[in-house]
Amino acid sequence: MTTAILFPVVFIAPLADEIVGKYQFERLCEEAKEVKIYGTIPVGEELYTHEGKWRSSDTGDNDFQLQEFRESLVLWDSGGPFPKEISAAIPIRMYQTKLYERKTKRLLAEWKQFNTPGGWLSQWIPGGQATFLTTGECMPEIVQQSKLQKILLPFKNARTNG
Repeated sequence: MTTAILFPVVFIAPLADEIVGKYQFERLCEEAKEVKIYGTIPVGEELYTHEGKWRSSDTGDNDFQLQEFRESLVLWDSGGPFPKEISAAIPIRMYQTKLYERKTKRLLAEWKQFNTPGGWLSQWIPGGQATFLTTGECMPEIVQQSKLQKILLPFKNARTNG
C-alpha cells in the first residue's frame, strides 16, 4: 500500500514545477503571438528589385549592405540587457521589443517574447538546455520567420505610387 502511494509521489514530485509552469508559460505565450504594427516606412529599389522582390543574397545583392541600410531606417529597442522576470512555478523571462523609425522616433511595432530554462529537473540535468514540457521560447511567428522587416519596409513602386 505504501509503495502504491509513494511511487506516484516520487515520480511526479520532480516534475511538479514543470507541470504547473507549462500551463503558466503557455498562457503567457498567448500574449506573444502577435506583433502590434503602428506604421511602415515604404521603400523603393534600395531594398526591392524593380519587380518588387525583396533583395537578398538570392537576388545577387550584398546582405551586409542591405542590413546596414535597413538599420539606418529602423531603430531596435529590446528594453536593455535585463529581461523582466515573471513570477511563476518555473523561471520565465519576458522581453519587450519596440521598433522605431530612426529619423522621427515614431513607434512602428512592438511585441513580447518569453523564454524559460524549465523547472528544477530541466535545469539540474548536466548540459541540458531543453525543457521537458515546454518549448523553452515563444515569440510572434513573423518575428521567428524573419518576415517583420518586409512588413515594416513595404515596396513603394515609384511608377505606381508617384
